[in-house]
Amino acid sequence: MTDDRSNKLAALRERVRSKVAESRLKSRRREKTNDHTSTEDDDVIEISVEPRKLLHTNLDFEVDETYRMRRIASALIMIGSILGMVTGGLILQGNPADLLTSPLFSNSDSVDVHGMVINETGEIVINATIELVDIKDNLVIQSTMSDENGRFLLNGIIVKESLLRISKENHITVERTFVPQEIGVDAITLNTGEGVRKEIDDSIIEGWSLEAAVSLSTIIGLFTLGTALIGVHSSIEARRGKRYRRTQYLAGIAIFSRGLIIFGPVLILCGMGLLILSKDGFEDRMDD
Repeated sequence: MTDDRSNKLAALRERVRSKVAESRLKSRRREKTNDHTSTEDDDVIEISVEPRKLLHTNLDFEVDETYRMRRIASALIMIGSILGMVTGGLILQGNPADLLTSPLFSNSDSVDVHGMVINETGEIVINATIELVDIKDNLVIQSTMSDENGRFLLNGIIVKESLLRISKENHITVERTFVPQEIGVDAITLNTGEGVRKEIDDSIIEGWSLEAAVSLSTIIGLFTLGTALIGVHSSIEARRGKRYRRTQYLAGIAIFSRGLIIFGPVLILCGMGLLILSKDGFEDRMDD
C-alpha cells in the first residue's frame, strides 16, 4: 500500500513538472511573438508618422497662402473703392450754386442776338421791325430793322427768358419767346395777313437746362459715393473671410464707383479674381 501510494505521488509530481515546463515554454514563445509584433508595429508607426507630418505641413501652407491672397484682394478692393470715393467727391465738389457760376458751366451775362426774317416762300423780308420786349413789364428794351439781306442784330441782350416781336405792314406779327444765345435765333417767317402768331423757341422746351444737368451730376456723384462705400464694406468682408458669395456681390457693386474712370474698377476686378482663388478659405465654403 505504501509503495503504491509513493509511486502515485511520484507520477503526479512528474506530470505537474511537465505541465509547468510546458507552460513556461509557451509563455516564452508568446513573449517572443509579442516582441516581434511590437517591433513591426513600431516600424509601421515610424513610417506612417512622416506622411502625417507632411500632410499637416501642407495644410498649414495652404491656409497661410489662402489668407495671404484674401488680404491682397481686400487691399485691392479697398484702393479701388477709395478711388471711387475720390471720383464721387470730384463730381460733387463745391455746391450747385458754385458749379453754376464756374467758368466751365456759366454763360455770359449778355450776348449779341442775330437772326433772319423771311416770308412763306423763303424770300428775305427787308425793313421788318424787330423789338426785344421785357416779358414782365411788356416794355420794348431794344429795336432794330432787318437789312437788305433780311438779317438783324441786337447787341448786349441779357441772358434770360425774353420776347422777340417781329412785325411788318400787311404781315402777321410774330411774338417769339426765347432765351438769348450766341448762336442766334432760328429764321423767323412772316406770313402775309393780319393778327399775331405766338411761338416758343425750341431751346426752352427741348434739351437739358443747366440746372437739370447739375441735378443729374449730383445724383451721379451720390451714386458713385454709395457704391464706393459698399466697396469698402466688401474689403472688410474679404479680410474677415466669413461669406464668400456676399463678399463677391458687394465687390461687384463697387465696380460701379468708377474710380478714376477705369483704374478703380480694374483693381476691384483683380481683387475679385483673387477671392475666387482663395474661396476655400472662407468659413461658409469650409462648411460645405
